[in-house]
Amino acid sequence: MKNQELINYIQKARQTGTSDIEIRQSLSSSGWNPLDIDEALSSTSTSGFNPPPSDNFSKGTSQSKGKMVVISVIILVALLLGAGSWYGIGLIKSMGGQFKNTNSNAPEITDFNVTYTPPAQTSPTEDSDVTGAKNSFTEIQKANNEKNVSLYEKYLSRKSVETFSAMSGWQPIWYKEMNFVKAEKKDFSVIITISLTQTNGKTETQEWLFIKEDGIWKVGIYEMLKAMEASMKNTQPTPPPATSSGLPDLIVSKIETFPNPPKVNNKETEIVITIKNKGSGQTTSQTVVVAVTLGDHAPATTGYFGTIKAGQEVTVSYKPFPFSFTKDQPGSKQIIFEVNDDHSTKETDYTNNKITRTIEFVE
Repeated sequence: MKNQELINYIQKARQTGTSDIEIRQSLSSSGWNPLDIDEALSSTSTSGFNPPPSDNFSKGTSQSKGKMVVISVIILVALLLGAGSWYGIGLIKSMGGQFKNTNSNAPEITDFNVTYTPPAQTSPTEDSDVTGAKNSFTEIQKANNEKNVSLYEKYLSRKSVETFSAMSGWQPIWYKEMNFVKAEKKDFSVIITISLTQTNGKTETQEWLFIKEDGIWKVGIYEMLKAMEASMKNTQPTPPPATSSGLPDLIVSKIETFPNPPKVNNKETEIVITIKNKGSGQTTSQTVVVAVTLGDHAPATTGYFGTIKAGQEVTVSYKPFPFSFTKDQPGSKQIIFEVNDDHSTKETDYTNNKITRTIEFVE
């Protein structure tokens, strides 16, 4: 599709004596698509106007035919009167300011050596729904920074508010940092990718679903949970491998604590466990369970829902002090991590599923 802005620029540049090679280089450095440049150059024939003469008197004076005629008459009169060439040039320059360029987009010509600047390539206009969802996210950022529950709930979907209101003592999760990454329109909703930093220092990226209710874009937490639930029901189990050579082999490959060092009796303390499948086949069960035993506490479990492919690493989290009434002493604590402790996933090797770590907890 022809771009009239490009065509106008090429015509003006050619009239100043600029070659097509120089025009192409100038447009390319300004970010124009090479295909658009080629199309505009080929569609802009030089037959539509007269190229400027090669002498220095006329270069840069082709803004209007009227100006060219006046300048030509001045030169002719000067020659007939026997005036010197320097007088003719001085007269032309002194008259140049009387001929104004009526094109407001073109540069003002103050001398004969004119350089045209290529027009900047404009970016496409952002979708109004995406803009609306981003504006709502800005309000959620404000609510997070101020820990303002009422403002936060204003930008939750109706079903989300109803669901959380039924939970005694529910409070939003407040983050240390909440930053916009990108937004994408999807059918009648907008997906916003967000970078989050928890108060314990852990960082993660989440995708939030925004839906429009009563003219306002709101976060559909309830709707996201329902979509996940439906996805779980519709997920077909992976057929078991035909031979043992295609079985997974699960290990705990990494342990991280947030904050570091972790705080004892703190609900925000979190341990992130990395599970790696070092086998040649993927897991076949829907959930891979990790049992965690902290000191003399009873074992607790966490898990990963979904398939872990050969060579893949996934993470699960465990909070050792989820309740405010927990009263442990600071110091070194031995923790046992065991992946697939119930052997619900068939593996080539079960002896490497367990590791023990000693972690120092502080006040």
